[in-house]
Amino acid sequence: MMLTLADYFSKKILPWSRYNLKRRVIVASAQMRAADMPEGVRLSRRKMTGKRVIVKNRRYYNNTRNFLALWPEDQLNEMTQLKLVGVLSGSVSFQVGEQVIHCGEGHFIIIPSGLPHPDSSRHNLPDAPGQNDCELLYLVLTQHAVHGWIDHCRREQVKAEKREMSLFQNTHVTQLFRILMERAVEDDYQSRQYSMALLPVFFEMLSDEIRNGRYIPQGTAPPVENASLDFEQQLRRYLLSNIAKSYTVEKAAHEMYLSRAQFARRVRKETGKSFVQILNECRLEEAKVLLGKSEWTINAIAEIVGYKNPSYFRRLFHRETGMTPGEYRKQCTED
Repeated sequence: MMLTLADYFSKKILPWSRYNLKRRVIVASAQMRAADMPEGVRLSRRKMTGKRVIVKNRRYYNNTRNFLALWPEDQLNEMTQLKLVGVLSGSVSFQVGEQVIHCGEGHFIIIPSGLPHPDSSRHNLPDAPGQNDCELLYLVLTQHAVHGWIDHCRREQVKAEKREMSLFQNTHVTQLFRILMERAVEDDYQSRQYSMALLPVFFEMLSDEIRNGRYIPQGTAPPVENASLDFEQQLRRYLLSNIAKSYTVEKAAHEMYLSRAQFARRVRKETGKSFVQILNECRLEEAKVLLGKSEWTINAIAEIVGYKNPSYFRRLFHRETGMTPGEYRKQCTED
């Protein structure tokens, strides 16, 4: 059974942060030394053989205003953002530059901007013999928020499965994260000590945001079983909690415990609409929330809510609302 983000904070992250957190944190750099690694962490080398490709069109790949360069052959990228990666379960091999950090559960890696590292959608192989999967927490600093999610990595899969994608917009949480991350990557002992003192406070504050539901969730939770909800409510709640997934009628029917024929008939009978219409309504509902409350690009929002083609998303949004996504965002800002 997978733990939720709230479970991980209460059962693992907060206890870790209250006991020897300094011994769990690795500040990545191009000149890391084995002697500076926490106990149980080792380094190895992996030569980067591909070419560095500068990202000129800053919007061609997801939210690429944050990308500086890609290393396609090495499956690495460089970003403008500061990033914190935590190993929630298992052990991993995590490459930064030409060094690979081999670490396990309870370790955290702080990644400065501009340092090549894996795209979270790429697979970070479980590191221990006989281990088939692992889970990583990603916390990324954006201009006015902290973006977080969990990667579930399986040995047999090429890409990790994202779940519990969330946007934390609390100003104090964001400012604290910015300060501790900027201090952590400074090449100064006192600055790093200051950062390590702030990290447990940040985890406590973030845990409080999660516990009280003060964030925009983009998770992939399991189906909701609630007898008080009618079929349409259950379907919409399920789709909203799994919004980024690629869906077919067959897949949705299976996960709602019905045959394809039963599912299609029931959707039409109880909603008067097709499954595709319901799915698009849920995705556009979520897109409106993100356009009004986040600073993600329209292309990024399209992908987050399940549309791989941003142009199709724009056409559909305009057809259903009478406005372009950009016009809708501007209206939200003015209101």
